[in-house]
Amino acid sequence: MKTTLYTLIIFFVSTISLQAQLGINLGYRLNNAPDWKAEINSEVTEFPGDGFSIGLDYWIPMKAYRIDFLPEINYAQFEEITLEDVATFENKAYSFFLNTNFYLFDLEGDCDCPTFSKSGGFFSKGFFVQASPGITYLESKREEQGGQSITEGTTSYSLGLGAGIDIGFSDFFTLTPMVSYRYFLPTTVENVEESTLPGSVTYNEVDTNIKQVYAGVRLGFRFRK
Repeated sequence: MKTTLYTLIIFFVSTISLQAQLGINLGYRLNNAPDWKAEINSEVTEFPGDGFSIGLDYWIPMKAYRIDFLPEINYAQFEEITLEDVATFENKAYSFFLNTNFYLFDLEGDCDCPTFSKSGGFFSKGFFVQASPGITYLESKREEQGGQSITEGTTSYSLGLGAGIDIGFSDFFTLTPMVSYRYFLPTTVENVEESTLPGSVTYNEVDTNIKQVYAGVRLGFRFRK
């Protein structure tokens, strides 16, 4: 999965001059996975934590309607979690999202240029809802107290739903704030539990559904008309 994402990154960078519009996505992801946890000394710590993400996409408009495809490669790093006398945990996510924007109030508008060049009202031409199926490689790393480092990974599929609005500043630059909710299908992860042996823990595999709230902004750049 990571190899595929690296290949996509190289493809994106090598074709910058050929694309009509590229976007950089910056945001923060709040995760909720109550089945993925550590139970130590009667205290419960939930994984994978929250954190920042950055993504790169390119714009593919439909010809007949204002439905835009923005395939995106995305990297997220979540906060480091330390369990005293056990280990330090760090989780990262490498994702591919097939973002699809539907401009519900301007579906039959001018489809061959970015939002900032369109005629009409600010909200009607700029507001969209987004559907975003995705695939994610979730990498989990733990540094144990004895110095041993263990890295494992799992692949998960997801669906995101969101909304945003394009704010055009020039024929070169568009700012797009947006929010979304993403639901991951059952993903196999490791829980941490106290062992029956004093001073030791066990790692048990469980399936969990990660629920994620995202808030961020897209910086859109149009290099050619």
